[in-house]
Amino acid sequence: NQEILRRAKEKMSNMSNKTDRAQESALTTALENNGFSKEEIWKRIGRENDYEDQKKEFINAKKESAAMEKEFKKKINVILKNKEEFIK
Repeated sequence: NQEILRRAKEKMSNMSNKTDRAQESALTTALENNGFSKEEIWKRIGRENDYEDQKKEFINAKKESAAMEKEFKKKINVILKNKEEFIK
């Protein structure tokens, strides 16, 4: 049963298309900054984001992406505030 489940997950991870792979996130960028290729990231997504073998790098990437997300939110809030002022 475990082997069947593993194969099914592998097949599902291979089903991503170019649009899926083109999508970026702060965590994807941070994982790449910590030595993971996009291909490796996508393989691990198919394994339910299993980074147990590289936990230190994953934790570093999570911290880095949290900082990126915080900056993105600040920029979005500035844009929204400017939009509200423009509408007034």
